[in-house]
Amino acid sequence: MWGFANFPPLRVFLNDKQICKSEENNWQQGTVHGVHSLPGSIPTLLVLLDSGVQLARVPFFWCTLRPSVELLPPNESCYWDCLSRGIECVTYEHIAGIQTSVKLRSGKVVTGRYYTTLEWWGSTYADGVGALGSKQGHIILLDSGHIVCMPNNRISWHEPAAVTPFDWCGRVPNIRLLDKQYSCEKNVEGDNETYLY
Repeated sequence: MWGFANFPPLRVFLNDKQICKSEENNWQQGTVHGVHSLPGSIPTLLVLLDSGVQLARVPFFWCTLRPSVELLPPNESCYWDCLSRGIECVTYEHIAGIQTSVKLRSGKVVTGRYYTTLEWWGSTYADGVGALGSKQGHIILLDSGHIVCMPNNRISWHEPAAVTPFDWCGRVPNIRLLDKQYSCEKNVEGDNETYLY
């Protein structure tokens, strides 16, 4: 069973070699409007083509921002497979449209802009803290025309008014893994029937 979520509409191109029984190098344009999640699989997309055909479970790496872009391999376009069936798509306003540097799995650093975030929930990997949990996939629209889905630790954010970005080739900040979960309701007194306690 796949999980589903809405996706902010995004205009993309798909090559007939991927979506048709064709060896023609033609490109079709469409609009992504949904995302699918199945653990152990790359995130896939729901795309409505301009021809009126709707395609489900389109692999992420098949979609490009312009025609004639050579496709990235799956392990370069997404860093993780889906972590659960539970998925939401959230666009964080504070970072919407911010320029980024992304370090691909190959080590190559590319540039692009933040679009939205895939938030997984409902599994140990998705809901935990530390190395085994709380995973996000930020959708970055690369300047090269590719679309990638990358975690926090593969992105340097560039917003001149708010941050001084680090350089992947220079000094990378030594940030520790946030691996604790805190509660404000454990070992407290005062929970009773009095309204203003």
